[in-house]
Amino acid sequence: MQSVDKSQVALNRLHNSGLLQEKFPSAPDASRALFGIQSQYQQFGEISLFNRVLDLTKKELQISYDQNDLIKIWGQRMTVHMYAPADWFFIHDVYADKNNWLRKHTDSLGHDLDDLLNEMEQLLLSDKKIPKEAFKELFGKHAKELMTWGGVFIQGSLDGTLFCVPESPKTRFYTHRKWINSDKQGDWGINQDKTGLETMIERYFSAYGPATINDFKHWTGLRKFEFQSILDKILVNYFSYLGEDGQIYYSKTEIQTNIQQPKPLLLGKFDPLFVSYGKKDWLANEKEVSLIWRPAGQIEAVLIVGGLFCGTWRYKITGNKVIFTFYLTKKMTKKNQLLVEKEAKNMACFLEKEYQGSLFELV
Repeated sequence: MQSVDKSQVALNRLHNSGLLQEKFPSAPDASRALFGIQSQYQQFGEISLFNRVLDLTKKELQISYDQNDLIKIWGQRMTVHMYAPADWFFIHDVYADKNNWLRKHTDSLGHDLDDLLNEMEQLLLSDKKIPKEAFKELFGKHAKELMTWGGVFIQGSLDGTLFCVPESPKTRFYTHRKWINSDKQGDWGINQDKTGLETMIERYFSAYGPATINDFKHWTGLRKFEFQSILDKILVNYFSYLGEDGQIYYSKTEIQTNIQQPKPLLLGKFDPLFVSYGKKDWLANEKEVSLIWRPAGQIEAVLIVGGLFCGTWRYKITGNKVIFTFYLTKKMTKKNQLLVEKEAKNMACFLEKEYQGSLFELV
């Protein structure tokens, strides 16, 4: 079996997920390839798309939202993502009937989940966009408890009933699936070439490979017995490599050994690459991992230069102005600082804010 070193794994992951030279032509294309863009913080979901889509603008994103070419639903690991609408069926196929905390939670509040979902659907059918306040009114005194961390909206999403209208800074409206054109959402089980799980396997090892079986388990949030037999049948057709850690890494495409990172990458918080692997030290070393994965499940924005983890970053917006701060793990040359600043200026342009400069701090 051919060997692959840690650097090759990292660079191929950057390449396969659309972060290097071969970017995606549109935001829906990027979302489809990565099987969703994690977006509990909408602005960082949009930054994840900006980093992967050729010349993406806020205006183009808004058109995708208005035309339902991107929708926001709960998916893998029961977290909210932006997906192409045709992928909603695959999420439903895999997760709709999984045991989760929602039924017990609603029962504990004296509500029947199925009754609540029926009432929600009737409300959603009454207009194209239903504000969150209308659901608060529907749920009455238990509204807060029923809506915490997505609450009953999660099951409505997994059932294929409702989706969140993508909007910054957070969701205000929900819409019924009937408002999506049938040609965009697919046939929902009729004449599907692949099951949801088969589709997820193919997309994962295409966009996130090389990766291990445990990485796939982490990404899906599924238990091994729920996917192992199907995965085994598919992986025999993929490329496999022996990693430095003794683990077997799989990829749908053959690894490239001459990949280079031409310019710095400013990956946003919760970038797809940092929610998709069980093994966290694939880019940063063991001492640096805690700089990315913070308490309470927070994942920092990451700076990558020359295929190496160089630190984290944040921005501060005041009115129509933005300033960036980079927390470096190693000294950076003036040349690289200028290259990082150039990318920060590009991001400020995407954010439609006036660039006010970049600060560099050694941590």
